Amino acid sequence: MLPSEYTPTGDEQGKFSPADILFKYIAFLPLFIISLALCVSAGMAYLRYTTPLYESTVQMLVLSGERNPVYGGEGDIVERALYGPRDINMNNEISKLRNTKIVTRAVIQNDFHIQYFMEGSIKTRNVTGRVPYVLQPLFISDSLKTYAIKFTNIHKEGFTLILGEKQQLPLSWDDEINIQGSRFKLVSKAQGGSLNLNETVYIASWGNPKTRASEILSQLQISASANTTILGFSLRNDNVEMGKAILNALVKEYILFSVETKNVASDITVTFIEDRLDSLSRELREIEQSLQDYRDENEVLSLDMQTNLNVDRFTAAQNEVVLLDWELEVLGYFEKYARSARPRTDLVPSAMGLSDDMIPQMTLLYNQLRMQRERDGRQMAPNSLPLQQLDKQLDDVQKSLFERIKEHRRGIERKKADLTLKMETYKAYLKKVPEKQRRLLEIERQQKVKENLYLYLLQRKEEITITTKSTDPAYESMNPAEGRDEPIEPDAGKVRLFSILLGLLAPIGIIYVKDLLNDKLYTREDITKRTQTPIVGEIGHVEDNRNLVVAHESRNIISEQFRIVRSNLLFFLQGQPSQTILITSTVSGEGKSFISVNLAAVLALSGKRVALLEFDLRRPRIMRNLGFDKPTKGIANILLGHTTIEEVMHPMAGFETLHIFPSGIVAPNPGELVLSDNNRLFFEEMKKRYDHIIIDSAPVGLVSDTFSLAPYVDTTLFVVRHRFTYKRQIEFIDEVYKLRKLPRLWLVVNDLKMGARFGYYGYGYGKGYGYGYGSYGYTSKKLKGYQSSGLDDYYDLQPGWWKKQIRKWRGE
Repeated sequence: MLPSEYTPTGDEQGKFSPADILFKYIAFLPLFIISLALCVSAGMAYLRYTTPLYESTVQMLVLSGERNPVYGGEGDIVERALYGPRDINMNNEISKLRNTKIVTRAVIQNDFHIQYFMEGSIKTRNVTGRVPYVLQPLFISDSLKTYAIKFTNIHKEGFTLILGEKQQLPLSWDDEINIQGSRFKLVSKAQGGSLNLNETVYIASWGNPKTRASEILSQLQISASANTTILGFSLRNDNVEMGKAILNALVKEYILFSVETKNVASDITVTFIEDRLDSLSRELREIEQSLQDYRDENEVLSLDMQTNLNVDRFTAAQNEVVLLDWELEVLGYFEKYARSARPRTDLVPSAMGLSDDMIPQMTLLYNQLRMQRERDGRQMAPNSLPLQQLDKQLDDVQKSLFERIKEHRRGIERKKADLTLKMETYKAYLKKVPEKQRRLLEIERQQKVKENLYLYLLQRKEEITITTKSTDPAYESMNPAEGRDEPIEPDAGKVRLFSILLGLLAPIGIIYVKDLLNDKLYTREDITKRTQTPIVGEIGHVEDNRNLVVAHESRNIISEQFRIVRSNLLFFLQGQPSQTILITSTVSGEGKSFISVNLAAVLALSGKRVALLEFDLRRPRIMRNLGFDKPTKGIANILLGHTTIEEVMHPMAGFETLHIFPSGIVAPNPGELVLSDNNRLFFEEMKKRYDHIIIDSAPVGLVSDTFSLAPYVDTTLFVVRHRFTYKRQIEFIDEVYKLRKLPRLWLVVNDLKMGARFGYYGYGYGKGYGYGYGSYGYTSKKLKGYQSSGLDDYYDLQPGWWKKQIRKWRGE
C-alpha cells in the first residue's frame, strides 16, 4: 500500500470524518460570531421597525335552507327544491362571498375607507376607532386618489394643520380643509369634555372605497370547517378593533345579500302582477262607463225569475270561459317570455293563477337554475364543464316546461269547447229575452269577471309582498368578531430563531461555496482522486521564507519532514538505483528549488556525497536564494566545453559533503545543451564522484528540458504546492506518470498549512506508537519502514490565537 493510499481512520476513499468537518468550520469561528451578531441585530431591528399585524376572527353558519312561503304552502315540491334542505358546496359559497361588490358596500356604509394613524419617530400606528375626532368628506374631486391630512396639537377648540415640513395652520373643529381640490372637515367627538394636549402628529386618510375593498379582500381569509357548514373568517391588519368591525360588517352584508338574492324572483313576479293590475283597472273603468251609458240610454227592466236560472248558468259558464281565456293568455305570455332570446341569467316571472300546479313548480325550479347560472357564471370560465352541465340542465327543464304548457293548453281548450257547447244551449234559450235586457246582462257579466280577476291579482301581490319581507336568509351569524391584542406578525420567537439559524447557516454556505469555487489543491483528496502518482512526503509552510531549513542536529518540524522524505525514498527504492534524483514541477513558483536545496542538505547530513545541480538553465534560482554571488561559470560552461567540474563546484558551508553546481551563463540554446554528448559525459563523471545527485530542473509545464534529462535520472520528485497548484495540473502529472515520461515519479506536497482553513486537518501527536497524522496521513505501525512526520510543534510556528485553540480543543 502506498503512503498516499492510507488513512488511519480506515477510510480508503479519503473522505472527511465528522471531526474533520467540525474543525473545518470551527476554524472560521470569527466569521460565525460576526455573522451571528449581524443577523441577530437585523432580527431585532426588524422587530423594532416592522408594523405589527393582528388577527381578528368570526364564524358564520351557512343554512341549508328554511321554508319560504312565497310560492306556496308547506310541502310544495318546487319550494323545497328552491328553499328546502339541500347539499351545500362550501367551495362555491366561499367563492361567492369573495365578492368585491359586497365588500365595497360594507366599506362605504361603515366608512372603512377612512383611516386614522399616529405618526411616531420609528413607525406609524393605525389608531382607527381610538381617536376623539372623525373625518367627514364634503367634496371629492378625484375619487381615485388618496388624501392624507396631517395635524397635531389637538385640543378642545381645534387642532394645528401641518401643510409642509415647517408650515402649520391653526384651525377650529368643523373648519373646511382643502386638499388638492377636495374638501374635508374634522369633527370632534368629545361631548363637552377636554381633549388631551400633546404634540403627537396624527394622520387622517381618505381612500377610494373600491381600492380599500380590494385591500380588505387581500387580507381576508375564508375557510370551511370539516364536516360542518360553518365558515371561518380571519382578517389580518394593523388594528385589531378595526379588524373586528370589518368582519362584523361583512357578516351583516352577507346576510342581507342572501335575502336580496332569494327575493329576485319575487320582485319580478310582483312587477308582472302590477302591470296586469294596471291593465285590468283600465278595462274595468271602460266596462263601468259602458254600463252606465247603456242604462242611461235604455230603460232596462229586471230579469224574470224564469230566466234567472239560465242566465246564472250561462254566466257561470261564461265566467269559466273567461278564466280559461285568461289562463290561455297567461300561458301565451309566459311561453312567449320564456321562449324569447334572453340571457341565461334572466329570470322568468312566476306562472300565477294557473290551474296546473306543476307549471309554477317547474318555473321556480327553472328560476333557481338560472340564479345558480348567474352566480357561477361570475366565478367560472365561460366554457368550463360545470357551466356547460348547468346550461344543459336549464335546456332540459325548459323543454319539460314547454311540454307541460302544451299539454295544459290542450286540456284548457277541450274544457273550453265543452263550455262553449253548453253556452250555445243557454244562449238559445236567452234569445227569447228582450234584446236590451240581454245586452245589459252581458255588460254586467264582463264587469263581474274583471272585478274577480282584479281582486285575485291584488290578493296575490299582497301575499308575495308580505312573505318577501319574512324571507329566511342563507347565512346566520354565530358570534361577534373576536381579536387578540398580541400581534401574530412579526412573530418575535420565530424571528429570533430564524436570525440565529441564518447567522449560523450563512457562514456555512459561504464556506461551502468557497470550497466549490476553489480550483487549487487544498486537501490530499484533491491529489489522490486525480492521479495514481504516490506521495512520498509533505513539507510544511516556512513562515520566515528561509531557503535552507535543514541543519545539523536540527529537530524542527521542517527538518523532520525532509528526513521523512529521505527515509521514504530509501525505503521504496531498496534494490533500485537512487543515485540521481530529478526534482521538477509543473510551473515556476511551486518550490522545487527549495525542495532541491533541503533534500540535498538532508542527504549530506547522513554522510553521503551529494551534488546539487542547478539545471534550470533558463531561470536559475538556487545560488541567488542561498545568498551566493552570481557565478560566472557553471553547468552551461561545462556543457559548452569551456570549463571543468572542479572550477564550477561550490562547497556548501556547514555541509562538508554537499557541493553546489550553478547553472552558469544563460545559454541561447539550453535545449540543445541538454541533448549534447557533453551532458552525457558530465553525468557519467558526476555519478563516479557522488553518492547522490540532486537535479533542480526546469518546470515541465513550460519547457521540454526536463524530459531530455530523463535518460540520466534514477527517480523523479514532482513538487506540487498547497493552495498554489491548480487541480487541473494534477491531471497533467498523472499523464506523465502513466506514460512514464519521467522515471519512478513521486509527488512531494510543498508549503502545507495545516488546520481546517487550509484543507489539511489534525496534524500532531498520534495516540500510541510514534508520530502520526490525524486525518490524512499514515503511521509506522501500519507500514513497516515508512516514517511519518511529527508535526506537534507546528502550531507554535503559526501565528494566531485561533490555531493554538484548535489544537487545544483536539486534545493535542
